[in-house]
Amino acid sequence: MGNRLEGKVAIVTGSTSGIGEGIARMFAKEGASVVIVGRRIEKGERVRDEIRTAGGSAAFVQTDMTVDADVDHMIAFAIEQYGRIDILVNNAGTFLHKPFIETTEADWDHLLKLDARAYFFTMQKVLPQMEKQGAGVILNVTSNVAVMPNADFALYSFIKAGLTHMSKVVALEYVKKGIRINCLLPGATMTEMTADQPDNDVIARLVPMGRHSTTEEQAYAAVYLASDESGYVTGSSLVVDGGWYPY
Repeated sequence: MGNRLEGKVAIVTGSTSGIGEGIARMFAKEGASVVIVGRRIEKGERVRDEIRTAGGSAAFVQTDMTVDADVDHMIAFAIEQYGRIDILVNNAGTFLHKPFIETTEADWDHLLKLDARAYFFTMQKVLPQMEKQGAGVILNVTSNVAVMPNADFALYSFIKAGLTHMSKVVALEYVKKGIRINCLLPGATMTEMTADQPDNDVIARLVPMGRHSTTEEQAYAAVYLASDESGYVTGSSLVVDGGWYPY
C-alpha cells in the first residue's frame, strides 16, 4: 500500500462498480479512508469488505444520488464515521448512446437528474464542510465527449460539457478557500456499464492506443488529482483517453 492519500477521507459516488470502484480501491491502497457509495447493497458491501481484507479502510452507505435525503445522509455518515471529508469524487452516473432525433424527454429528465443535478447539489452540500476544514478536493468524473464531438452522444455530451465548465467556474469561487476542483475526462473504458456495447471493437480501433482503458488506469489519474501532488492544479480537466482527443 502507498501513502499518497494517507490520512485523507474520501467519498466516492458510484463506487460499487466501474471507474468509481477502481478509484475507491486505488484511494484505499494509497492510504485514504473511503466511503463507498451506491444503490446496490450487495455490491457495496463486497467492495467495502474486499478493501478491508486488503488492509484498507472503507465504509459503505447505500445512497441514491437523485434523492436529496440520501445525499444528506451520505455526508452525515462520512462525517460520523471519519470526522471530516477531504475528497469528494462525483462519479455516479449513467450512459446514453443514441441519435439526437431519437432522444426523448424521458432520456433528458433521467440523465439531467443523475448526471447533472446530483453532481451540482452534492458539491453544494459538501463545500461548507470543506470550507470549515479550510481545505478539500472535489473531482468530477465527466467524459472526453465533453470536449470531443462524437455522433449519437448529443445529450450525454451536453451534460458532460456543462459539468466540466461548471467545475471550472466553481473552482474559481473556492480557490482562495483552500479547495481545489478538477475534472477527470475518461475515454472509452471497459466497465460493467460499457462491456456489452455493440460497437466496442469499432471504438477500440478509433483509439490511437488501439484499446479501451482499464478502470485502474483511470484511478491512477484520479489519485494524482486528489493528492497533494496536484496542489497547484485547480479548474483543470485531465483527459485520459489513449490519445483519442483531439482526433
